[in-house]
Amino acid sequence: MNQLEQKTIISVEVADMVGKDHKELLRDIRRYSEQLAGSNIALSDFFTESTYTDANNQDRPCYLVTKKGCEFIGNKLTGVKGAVFTAKYINKFNDMEHIIAANIQNLSPELQMFQNIFNAVAQQELRNKQIEQKVDKAIETTQAIKEAVGEVYDDWRADIKHKVSAIQKGINESYQDTYNRLYSELEKRAHCDLSARVRNGRDRLIEAGVTKTKVEAFGRLDVIEADARLKEIFTAIIKEHAVKYVA
Repeated sequence: MNQLEQKTIISVEVADMVGKDHKELLRDIRRYSEQLAGSNIALSDFFTESTYTDANNQDRPCYLVTKKGCEFIGNKLTGVKGAVFTAKYINKFNDMEHIIAANIQNLSPELQMFQNIFNAVAQQELRNKQIEQKVDKAIETTQAIKEAVGEVYDDWRADIKHKVSAIQKGINESYQDTYNRLYSELEKRAHCDLSARVRNGRDRLIEAGVTKTKVEAFGRLDVIEADARLKEIFTAIIKEHAVKYVA
């Protein structure tokens, strides 16, 4: 992937370029992501889940779209609309490339070295994002099972709640503050944003026609339970805190 393809533009801007409502474009990109999920193609080469702050200062779901992602979207358009969008995104990425190239040339050799290090870290972050995206399908599957069989006894959740209750008493703080402490530690270790995942999960449930009560009940513990990696890390964090505050 060359330097130009690594840059991204927000899906809100892409929606404006193609003349679509942003929610409609989000549905399209999610569908494309599902289609690519079963292949060996790196989804982060095209789209990366993110959030943006709207005019009301509220966080909303969006995607960061690479040049390849724009090409993917452009291939779905026909006629004049497709040609105009292609011209717009090519100009956009070329402008970004020229600005970046000009800025790098003006840097000292030392700062250019730091720029290269930053680029390497950014690429690793993109790979981490790709791993996080795999949770989406797991969330939908887990929710579908719960809705089909109703409330079931979950040994893992029961064990977690029991341990958190003991930790909360040992720390002597509110139950919610204890959970927030544990969730914050999970986000640091797993490099994830639980709140963003909850919002994205709820958006998918709304699109699937799930009742408002069940949508509102979907929370951070649901996200963790649906992702084997997060579940493993969170369980380890719970055990560490139990040893520290309970034993």
